[in-house]
Formats: sequence, structure tokens, C-alpha cells
Amino acid sequence: MGTDDLITPQEREKLESLRGVMKPETDKDSYAKRWITDACMCRYLRARNWDVKKASVMLKESLEWRRKVKPEQITWEEVNKEALTGKMYICPYPDKFGRTILMMKPGKENTKGHDGQIKHLVYVLEAALRQNQVNHKFDETPRGSGADLSPEQICLVIDYKGWSMFNAPPMKTSKETLYILQNQYPERLGVALLYDPPSLFSTLWAMLTPFMETKTANKVQFLKPKTARDQLPDYVDLSNLEKSVGGDLTYEFDFEAYGKRMNAVHALMRYEMRYSEIHAV
Repeated sequence: MGTDDLITPQEREKLESLRGVMKPETDKDSYAKRWITDACMCRYLRARNWDVKKASVMLKESLEWRRKVKPEQITWEEVNKEALTGKMYICPYPDKFGRTILMMKPGKENTKGHDGQIKHLVYVLEAALRQNQVNHKFDETPRGSGADLSPEQICLVIDYKGWSMFNAPPMKTSKETLYILQNQYPERLGVALLYDPPSLFSTLWAMLTPFMETKTANKVQFLKPKTARDQLPDYVDLSNLEKSVGGDLTYEFDFEAYGKRMNAVHALMRYEMRYSEIHAV
């Protein structure tokens, strides 16, 4: 399938316009040139319904955020304290569309610090997206709204076993998590599967909904244990999903093994960054 099959002539025209708007940024330094690819710009255009002005504002804000946070430079050693209990990790197998599955288990929360939790979130998102690139053989083709978006997106699964309002993160952290997902990683969420949220969760959901874009809210699916196995095959092979969320896979989070896996992913990210810097024109 060629590039033209994934983006319409009208969408390509919008992409070219945004490319022109962002040229001063991409000419400024190698980081902007490396990060602001055609595929990246299409994600921001889709997020803003192909409005070039709105997409450019959003993209420039993300560029400044990335320059400040430096997400690619966060290391496993900086966040491994947050990962000790397996409250958030990349699953060993993708969903049925090849999207990396990011598992969250908020009932296993082990820290209270806002900054540490957010840094861990950003680290895992970057690693999950890098894994997704591997899953799809580094497909960076620009995509329009009608294309298959799975090479760019992840599948989020949240297991609410053990979750309560007592171990829930502060509203500040929940709001920033939502902000980062929507504004700094737009169009990266394919689907969010919320497994067995307790009745109390409805209170938190009602508080977060006003900050949630309609497009994001529409990607959220609530699963109950009695019916989950009927719904899950639409998204993932049950043999590739752990039993705790309705699948058939026996899987126990191994902190040491997971750390080695994350270091390997980060080594790949560092290599790509260095390669891009060397070959920047």
C-alpha cells in the first residue's frame, strides 16, 4: 500500500501547510527536525480535525514540553522505584492489531509523589511507543483519518483490582495524566479497556470527564468480569492477555526481568537519537 492510499489529497494539502508553518522550528535545531515528522504532524492534524492553525499551536506547545521534559532521556534508573510493584508496565504481547498493550494496575500504587508518578508515566509511554514501532517494523507513514492507525497507537488496559479512593492518585496527578495523554501524545491511544472498575470509580470518572475530549472518551470501554470474555476478542487474543483481566495468559510481573527489557528499549532509543543527530542536515 502506497502513501497516497493512507492520506487524501485534501489531507495532504493540510499537511503541506502545517509543514510550512513549522519550518522555522525544524530549521532551528536537529531535535525539532527529528521529532516533527510528517507522521507526527498528521497526528496533530487529526487531533484538531485538520485545522492547521489549531494543530500548529498544539504542536508547538508539545515541542516546548518535550524540550523541557526531555522524555527520551528519562532512564529506567530514574523511575524504577515507581515500577517495583508492577503498577504500570508494557505487556509481553500486542493486541490483535499489533498495538502495544500498556497495563495499568492502580491498586498496586506504591508511591505518593506527583513528580515521580508523572515521570514514570512519560517513560512508559515513550517505551510503549518505541515497542509499537518495533511491532510494525518502524512504519512512519503519514496517515489520514480514514487509514489504519494501529502502527501509531497503543492499547491501554486498566485492572482495577485493589483500587480504592485511599490509594487513588491525587486529582492533580489524574488530571495531568489525562492532559499528557491528550495534549502531548495525541492520537496515540487506540482503545482504553477498563476492567471491573468499582462503583466508587464513577465519582472519579465524573470529575475527570469535563477535562476529557469527546474523541478520547469514545475510546474508553468498560468491562465487567461476567461479559469481558465476550468483548475482549474484539481487541486482543485471549491467549495474549493475562488472566487477571479476563484473558488466558499466566503472567507474573518480574521486576528484574522487566528492568532488563526496559534498558534494552532505552538503548535502542539512544541509538536512534544519536543516529539522527549525526545524520541531521
